[in-house]
Amino acid sequence: MEYEKIFSVRSNESAVLDQAAKLLLARGFNLDEQSDNEIRLVGPGMRSTNQDPILGATEIAMHQSHANRGKIAVSADLGGVRWMSNFVTYFPPLLVASILSIHLIVMTIVMNNNLPVGVILGIGVGGSIMVFLFSVFGRWMRKRIRTNTEAAIDAWIKNADELLQRH
Repeated sequence: MEYEKIFSVRSNESAVLDQAAKLLLARGFNLDEQSDNEIRLVGPGMRSTNQDPILGATEIAMHQSHANRGKIAVSADLGGVRWMSNFVTYFPPLLVASILSIHLIVMTIVMNNNLPVGVILGIGVGGSIMVFLFSVFGRWMRKRIRTNTEAAIDAWIKNADELLQRH
């Protein structure tokens, strides 16, 4: 698991577990295992940054802390975050490299192998700059996706506790 945190709750721990599970079930998660003090849910994963950030967690386990009353431990496998991170890191630079390679090959064929050196250098330098910019953007997106998913998990437990306090 890549995410672990212990939350203080003001409501009954068992009720918070149940409420938190209900909130995730509404988001498309499936119940994997359930016992008196632990619930494990499996999610559909994240395939777009337009989706709910909680989907960045593909598996979430919650259990009551036996050592401390009023605490719930949450651990999550951030498989959706991992998938999206790889996508935003590798897809844009590889797409640019592929498009530039195809253009270079087509231009070479059309010009009967008489392609000016300036054109080759222009494509190479321009392509290198684009690949560099996409790499920097990919690193920024990786951090943003993970931060948003972790914030969504934090808010999810706090919201479950708050909903129970209202009743």
